[in-house]
Amino acid sequence: MAMNLVGLANPTMIGILFFVLARTAVPRETADWPSLDAYFLAHRRWTVGMLLAINALIWVYEFPLLRAMIAQEHWSNVRHYFAAKESCSRCTWWRCSPVRVR
Repeated sequence: MAMNLVGLANPTMIGILFFVLARTAVPRETADWPSLDAYFLAHRRWTVGMLLAINALIWVYEFPLLRAMIAQEHWSNVRHYFAAKESCSRCTWWRCSPVRVR
């Protein structure tokens, strides 16, 4: 049985970009920077650029799936897709995590 791994390329790239973004969002040597705000302000173009690139890759991956659902008139799937997107956009880590932060 032949495996088609091409479909894993985009989700893998999204995961790698999130890792790179998380790694570059914090300085290696905290003593070199007076605060995290100063570090972010110095690197904000890179950080925002990475966020935009990740979002573009997510849309490249999801748009054909959504378009296929609409073309096949699977309206319940489209409704579930947007409901999941809406619930994730309103969810923050302290409200949705199993451990409550006080």
